Amino acid sequence: MLSRLEAFSISQCADVHVSFCGITPAWPFFNLRLYTNCTFTNPRTPGSYALCTDGNRELCYSNLPPGTYYYPVGQIGSGVGPYVIRFSAEACGTDAPANDECAGAIALTPTTECVTQFFAPMCASQSMPAMTCNGFTGDANDDVWYSFVATASDMTIGGAPVGNMDIAMQLFSGSCGSLSPIACGDQGGSGVADDMVASGLTVGSTYYFRGGLPHSIRL
Repeated sequence: MLSRLEAFSISQCADVHVSFCGITPAWPFFNLRLYTNCTFTNPRTPGSYALCTDGNRELCYSNLPPGTYYYPVGQIGSGVGPYVIRFSAEACGTDAPANDECAGAIALTPTTECVTQFFAPMCASQSMPAMTCNGFTGDANDDVWYSFVATASDMTIGGAPVGNMDIAMQLFSGSCGSLSPIACGDQGGSGVADDMVASGLTVGSTYYFRGGLPHSIRL
């Protein structure tokens, strides 16, 4: 149920953090959306969210234009009760992760054991429009980039979300600035891992892929 409505205003473009860190016991439910009015239309979703050390969440809304924003605070289950919420802001792009764009892609090393690597950079922004994969169109507002050198002609990239978010992945050949989509993975739904299977790769060539966050990657 909706219990409270918080609001804040910014006078210039900003990366805004909304933090529940420090609540005891940890807050089990939080809203992802910001609104620019009290009719709750035209929502803004976070560029990422991360786990605090105490199990709570911190969200980041990247590149918010000047204005007033409303944040509905939800309560469910054991989260009913007092809460502490903190809003903070930095100039747009200040908190963007190094791999927010293709040029900063993190290089991953393929393994035969599918070793899981966890990533949770904050304040990612959209690099290109969302893809449509397996009949679903993802939300590209928090895409970040990775690369790998193919070690076989057929390879699988596994991705898993943290929490109940829906991970989507897209694989490209070519180079940054001249990319061609060749595979995608988005069929598991909210909170479910997905595999992206690529065939016909050239051994020794570099490939790039983007995905939402926070997440874990297996290559």
